[in-house]
Amino acid sequence: MFATKVENSRGPMQYRYQALYELDNLAVVNVKEELSIKNAFKVLMFPEVRLFQCPTATAKKEWLTKIDQAKKKKLSSFEHLSILKEAPNPFDDDGNPFKEDDSPHQSVPLETPTWLLELPEELDVNIALRYFEKAVELIHRANAHCAAFPRNTAVRDIKIRIDNRAKQLVNILSEELKVSPDKSLHGGPRAARKAVGVLVQLGKSSKACSLFLKRCSAMLKQNMKQQKAEGATTSYIEKLCSVFFTCIGDNGREFRKAFANNACASSYIIWSKLQLEQFVQIFSKHVFTPQVSASTATECIACVRQQCDRLPEVGLDLSFVLNDLLDSHVERLVTEMRDKLLEAIKLRANDDKWRPQNLQNSANSKKLLDDLREMGIDSAELYLYDECWLSLTTNTTAFAKMYLNFLDDLLKLYTPIFHKLINDALTKTFQSNLFHVKNAFQKTSDSAERQFVSRNAMFLLDVLKIVDDRYFNKLGRPCTITADLRDELNRFIANTSKTSFTKYSSTAYI
Repeated sequence: MFATKVENSRGPMQYRYQALYELDNLAVVNVKEELSIKNAFKVLMFPEVRLFQCPTATAKKEWLTKIDQAKKKKLSSFEHLSILKEAPNPFDDDGNPFKEDDSPHQSVPLETPTWLLELPEELDVNIALRYFEKAVELIHRANAHCAAFPRNTAVRDIKIRIDNRAKQLVNILSEELKVSPDKSLHGGPRAARKAVGVLVQLGKSSKACSLFLKRCSAMLKQNMKQQKAEGATTSYIEKLCSVFFTCIGDNGREFRKAFANNACASSYIIWSKLQLEQFVQIFSKHVFTPQVSASTATECIACVRQQCDRLPEVGLDLSFVLNDLLDSHVERLVTEMRDKLLEAIKLRANDDKWRPQNLQNSANSKKLLDDLREMGIDSAELYLYDECWLSLTTNTTAFAKMYLNFLDDLLKLYTPIFHKLINDALTKTFQSNLFHVKNAFQKTSDSAERQFVSRNAMFLLDVLKIVDDRYFNKLGRPCTITADLRDELNRFIANTSKTSFTKYSSTAYI
């Protein structure tokens, strides 16, 4: 036993324990005298080497002599006990040497069989050759035998030697799993499968779990660092999300194989949550900055949520954690987009002349109709006349595009917690443009101009229908706000359009 002297000890404990080694497997080597080291010797116990220095040459000689005597004494007593255990007993249970044996083929199991005496050396060989699985089998077999003879002195001594081999095996496997700059992490989590499995078999599940997760953290950090922040933000975030959630998924699959009894499942969940929190910090530094547009930020949030939705495949659902980490950013983003759209509606309303659009030629007309069709507005053709005239103002078509883009962004950000915020944003922005339409109608008394305003209001009904369809297709639930907006529009159109609309036959009034 190795211990250090406790200086200024105030209690009964005079020494602090360091390590315990088997005497018969411990080698003592003399150290050559040097200027700085005198009267010293080394104690070798793989994989450790300890150097001790004595005050005098006599003390050193005494130490070496005592250690050698103790080793010889232990070896002789151990061999003596083994011979006694293996020697046949000439007497039966009654003490009668002449009693006939009714079962000559039966034998009493030895408490210290030959295979048990040779087991420590065999374990040394298996550990040196890295036959870890076989070493574990031998350790389990020896433990089962030693448990059957707990009072036998020789068995207890062997049990100590076997336990020391088991500790040595645990230390070797732990060193393999530890992360250091000189070790490669190639091979992913699968490379740690063998070491983790052996530690679990040795009853060191907690230690194996801790080392495995630390290794996973290092691999994840390394893979993330390999992604360079260059190019478009959306492209970089897509790569970053793919790498992160792929690593989390692969680690989860390997974790389930290594710890099949789910005894350490809580540790993996806590680790995954911590990794996600760190990832969101990196994500936020790249996405939620003044240089990144709201639309780009929305795409990035949709991407990270989509990648996170893959984790339930490995029995892990962190979507609620991700949403909780992003909630403050999403709320700010929705508010900013709403305010920007309201400002744009206000500025365009001030410049709106309420005149049809002159597209100059049929090619420009086709291009505009194709653009609106891509936005989902198929009814724009009904407002085209004379090949290049559109009975919609520039402000109306611009609002339709902005509002539908706004809708798409909000649906990407949608979570139940933001249901009211998103619906309010959709309502306020639409009502703002509707107020502009009503105001224009009230300011003019010309019948043709009033019919033109009414025509633009009818186009807004088509926009609301698209909102209904997209909302339902994305969320699987009807949009409650459009019903009120549609009723308001219908009342306005009913009050303003008393006669049927007639297409303009001339532009002389312009």
